[in-house]
Amino acid sequence: MTAQSRPIAPALPPHVVAYRWARANLFSSPGNAVLTIVTVAILGLAAYQGSRFVFATAEWEIIEANRGLFFTGRFPRDEFWRIWVTLHGVAVLFGLSWRLWGTLSWRLPLVFAAACVPLYVFMLEGWAILWTSTSIAAFAAAYFAAWPVRFSRFRDLARNLTVWLWILGFAAAMLPTALYPSFLPGQGGLFSHVPDREWGGLFLTMVLAIVGIAVSFPLGVLLAVGRASTFPVIRIFCVAYIEMVRAVPLITILFMSFFILRLAIRHETSILGIPITGYEVSVVFMAMLGFVLFSAAYIAEIVRGGLQAVPRGQIEAGQALGLGGVQVLALIVLPQALRAVIPALVSQFISLFKDTSLVFILALTDLLAVSRIAPAQPGFIGLHAEALLFIGLIYWVIAFSMSRASQQLERNLGVGER
Repeated sequence: MTAQSRPIAPALPPHVVAYRWARANLFSSPGNAVLTIVTVAILGLAAYQGSRFVFATAEWEIIEANRGLFFTGRFPRDEFWRIWVTLHGVAVLFGLSWRLWGTLSWRLPLVFAAACVPLYVFMLEGWAILWTSTSIAAFAAAYFAAWPVRFSRFRDLARNLTVWLWILGFAAAMLPTALYPSFLPGQGGLFSHVPDREWGGLFLTMVLAIVGIAVSFPLGVLLAVGRASTFPVIRIFCVAYIEMVRAVPLITILFMSFFILRLAIRHETSILGIPITGYEVSVVFMAMLGFVLFSAAYIAEIVRGGLQAVPRGQIEAGQALGLGGVQVLALIVLPQALRAVIPALVSQFISLFKDTSLVFILALTDLLAVSRIAPAQPGFIGLHAEALLFIGLIYWVIAFSMSRASQQLERNLGVGER
């Protein structure tokens, strides 16, 4: 006896499917129907007013006239080569890392570049388009150059070399920012110092955010491991630091780093009773230090939650294999703990990126501070909405890119899956 197959029902037209879905979800009752109509009316009015402002009434000349101020603040134009050389180095290392590890989709950098290039082109002068194009070309060249290395026997060596290049490059770029001889000229030489009060705009915001994330993350991991340590001195110190820092607002940490730590680090000496100033401490460096100290405490608590989520059996299995305490921590516990807290870590990184706007209390001109300077210029008085909308777009592009990178990394690592 053969089973009779049921006839396949014909597919419904798209408009019938849409009608049934709307009837079941939007107009299932009189209350839902009223709520749907009111919501659509509010959204339509908001879309109309927003598009009318953007395309008709807004005066975007304030952005075009101050594009250099939005991007680099008052940074000397003769010293722009320093920024672009650094960006080219970052592009090369980023391309190598992306190909050698291959944990993220190749579409993500293309989306990020497509979103950022119009901002750069709109904000910068014509010659900067060439610099931006060469930065993208450097990333692509490094990406494809590392392609055959990833599948060769030199892959591990190339990965270790890339990590050390990141560390050395970061130190080489940031060390001159911390302490500089006060007797050096302000500008004009190859190694001359650019006063930190002239740093500003998106450049200053990105420097503070990148340094804060890059330094606070390993420091937070060490604090989390120290808090879980069996050594009482280390555990008490880490607990005291985390609880004290988390008990005060960020603005307090910034004030302390500027008015207290800066005076303590400042070095002065004298020869034959004649005072001689040795080294000045950069205000930008003290702001970085404040962000690092503050963010590390929160990252430590996030990582501690991940450490507690690792089953005890994993540790015992590592010990049964003959691994030492450091090896169990580095090879078994930390990879699983960090994998479990990727969403919370990225949320903290995005929060740190937005918190960089608080440096205005140290008289630094970050990206958000430009929105108060530009509308105060003659001819642009009162155009705060245009400046804030443009800055909000920049913040959204960067924060959204970080969020998408996090989601892609979670999918590749299988976070939340068995």
